[in-house]
Amino acid sequence: MGASFRNTGQIKALAGCDNLTISPELLEELGVEQAQLQLSLSPGSNPAEQALPVSETQFRWDTSQDAAAHHLLADGIRKFDQDHAKMVALVSAPQKHRPEA
Repeated sequence: MGASFRNTGQIKALAGCDNLTISPELLEELGVEQAQLQLSLSPGSNPAEQALPVSETQFRWDTSQDAAAHHLLADGIRKFDQDHAKMVALVSAPQKHRPEA
């Protein structure tokens, strides 16, 4: 599942992914585009690439050995947490009463 997109190009690169979480702003940008979207992902599109079982220990070791992966993952987690805190504050804030139409 794709998430935490910062621009529409990142979303388009995953065209065909079953599940994406897209912010309302980026969804609106995509909605006004008229160009045909090319499918980037589909089941069986790369049969040579198969998932290999990796233990959590091995994953953590491999990630720690790749400085970019280590720092980008940590940065992404921090940004996700900041966005989560903003969302909680937004939905927890008292709503202004609107008169019914």
